[in-house]
Amino acid sequence: MGTMNALVERNGSEILKRGLSDLHKALADWILLNPGGTLRAMGAHFGYSPAWLCTVTNSDMFRAYMEERRNGVDAAILDDLPARLRAAAHIATERVIEVIEKSEDADTLIDAFDRVLHRYGYAPNAKTGAQPAAAGFTQNNVFFLTRDEFAGAKQKLIEAHAEAVTEAAVLPLPVEANGPGEPPTT
Repeated sequence: MGTMNALVERNGSEILKRGLSDLHKALADWILLNPGGTLRAMGAHFGYSPAWLCTVTNSDMFRAYMEERRNGVDAAILDDLPARLRAAAHIATERVIEVIEKSEDADTLIDAFDRVLHRYGYAPNAKTGAQPAAAGFTQNNVFFLTRDEFAGAKQKLIEAHAEAVTEAAVLPLPVEANGPGEPPTT
């Protein structure tokens, strides 16, 4: 509620004439319970027009109140979520262990073992399959050059290409079929 008091003090007057009533708190509860709900649905639930609800929900005081409520709800969910995920992971692990201990089917055991190894990153890559390490070997060479070294290498490359172009530009003259100096026959 500290944000709302600061908002009232900053503006010099209350946005909602009589402050937040129980109705406004109920509207906030409804919004938190129905995050995808429309103003029309909220109006049908409370018996108010969507236009009036739009005015109330877009007021500065109501927005400040909603922000505080959302922060409280988000913090509670974020605090609770890791604990719930750990509990779910423990239950799933226990069930997998039960299946492995009770199963006589080799395919079930192999499937469970394969899935556990896959989750830990020991499964073969789907694109390449299981390959020896040397078959997928890629060598990456990294060179560090100073500006002067780079400029020198660039100049040598330009010169090498210029020589190749000059040599290619000087082509031997074609040999005439009738002999040198005689006009071609048609």
